Amino acid sequence: MSSRLRVLCFGDSNTWGYIPITGGRYPDQIRWTGRLAGNPDFDIIEEGLNGRTTAFVDHLEPFRCGLDYVVPCLLSHFPLDVVIVMLGTNDTKRRYNVSAPEIARGLEEVIIRVQEFCRRKDQYPEFVIISPARIAITEDVDFDQASVAKVLGLEAEYRALAEQYGCRYLKASDYVTDIGQDGVHLTETGHKNLADAIEQLLLDLKSQANK
Repeated sequence: MSSRLRVLCFGDSNTWGYIPITGGRYPDQIRWTGRLAGNPDFDIIEEGLNGRTTAFVDHLEPFRCGLDYVVPCLLSHFPLDVVIVMLGTNDTKRRYNVSAPEIARGLEEVIIRVQEFCRRKDQYPEFVIISPARIAITEDVDFDQASVAKVLGLEAEYRALAEQYGCRYLKASDYVTDIGQDGVHLTETGHKNLADAIEQLLLDLKSQANK
């Protein structure tokens, strides 16, 4: 690894920094990626997109499929030391009608594609899978109670996936203990706590690489 870690953060609206209810974007010093960017040891590349899924295509909100975009994203940002992927919340929307194991299969395809193209370009970054923060919503046009259960189910699915593909794993719900008023998006405190956890993970990776 280089002395300054080059880190790609590939995710959805909670990586982009969506503010609950208002729909605005948290400023750099609030969202977790911006907080990480304040560390002089990191070069943070923000690739968050509202509505992004793992591998499912949405004709109501087009261009949201992570599997379709991840390779050009990688190619435009090489070289990389770390690739962080935090996806899955949007896959639990009612209109997709897929289970937690199926969402995990979508993320598996993303990881396989990422690792394959990294090898082709002689790139060997560390991979970090983050299971999304738990949501708290009764029912709206997008999510329902089944969505809540699916997000919870992704924690075990993603842990197993990380073990299978040699990725680091972080459970966002260990650090994000509250959620915004819309039941889906992180509060300022959630962003801070998640940033602190990821920062420590990255520093540990850097320390281990330099031994």
